[in-house]
Amino acid sequence: MPLTVDAESRTAGVGVLIQREDATIVASHMFGLTKDEVNEDDLRDACAEVCNVISGCITPQVSASNDIKIGLPSLVCASEFEQISQGSVLILTYMSGLKIKRLFVLIYGVFLAPSMA
Repeated sequence: MPLTVDAESRTAGVGVLIQREDATIVASHMFGLTKDEVNEDDLRDACAEVCNVISGCITPQVSASNDIKIGLPSLVCASEFEQISQGSVLILTYMSGLKIKRLFVLIYGVFLAPSMA
C-alpha cells in the first residue's frame, strides 16, 4: 500500500506477505467466524485491515514528517509483486517470530506500484 510523503515528494510503501491459511485464521478471529465460513470478501477485508493497522504503526520509520497520507491497500498477484520488488527500494523487513508460520512486513522507502510503472 502506498504512503505519500508530500514534504519529501516521494511515495513510500508497505507490503504484507501472509500465507492464505494464516490469513483465513486472522479473518475468522476478526469477524467471529469459523475458518469454513470465511469467504473471499472476508479474506480481502481482513488482509486490507491488517495492512492499514501496520501502515499506521510504521509511518515514523518511513519519514520524520507528520504529513504522511496512507493510501488504499490492494491485493497483488505474483507478477505485480515482482514489479513492485524491482521498481521499489526496500528499507526494512520484519518477520514474525513463529517457526511454523511466517508473516513478512516489507517497508519501502521508495514505492513503485505496478499501476505507477
